[in-house]
Amino acid sequence: MLSLSSAETPKLRPPAVRRRPDLRPRAALRALPCHRLQDGALAGAELIQAEGAPALDAVGQAWLLRAACQEASAWAGGVPCAPGLDAPGLSTPGLSVTVALPRHGVRNGTLLAQVEAALLGAGLPGQTLVVALPQADLADAGPDLLLLVSAMRDLGAHVALDSQERTGGLEQILRRFPLNTVRLHPALVRQAEGDADARAALSRVVRLAHAVDASAVALGVESAPQRDAMADLRCDMAQGRLFGRDLPGSVFRAGLG
Repeated sequence: MLSLSSAETPKLRPPAVRRRPDLRPRAALRALPCHRLQDGALAGAELIQAEGAPALDAVGQAWLLRAACQEASAWAGGVPCAPGLDAPGLSTPGLSVTVALPRHGVRNGTLLAQVEAALLGAGLPGQTLVVALPQADLADAGPDLLLLVSAMRDLGAHVALDSQERTGGLEQILRRFPLNTVRLHPALVRQAEGDADARAALSRVVRLAHAVDASAVALGVESAPQRDAMADLRCDMAQGRLFGRDLPGSVFRAGLG
């Protein structure tokens, strides 16, 4: 039998672990503008994937956050600005960039590291990035998610709540979590336009948001009456077809010049 001395014994190396590359081009992003209701000025944009793009897993989520911060850096000409505050949760003169996470996107265990890496990689101040979390994730969250939201706030990032189609549960979440923004579902905007009860319920949510130093953003605003109704409710910002459709990131960027 052939025997090998310890000097001759081949050393076994662990197999190399390769990370799956990010195959999505930054050009696949589209920008949906967001405007302040007080003066109509552009406040920022939500970056979304083009139609037909693959669903976001942990790798895709990291790519989206990184690409969004790179876009925001390009909006500022590559020179990070230090936004001031002129309304609860809003950054000016720098434009904010919003990334809305899918359901359960907060539970992959790497979100905090992804946010920190995206901000550092683009050289952006934390408040430039708004990370929007689904209401369903926050509604059934344990203490770990509360710690995660607080940790993202410690990085300087802004954390938003993406509401569902009803106001139920929003007030409890706003009281429990240290949020910067509540983003109101388009269905709430439509209901408030013609339903007095829905309008009163939404008004309570907006007032509470301001009471906890958060801003309110109306989503899916498609008409001047809807815009006026949201302004009457003291919403801070709005986005939707009335303010412009989503644009390829390069087109949105060119329009800033």
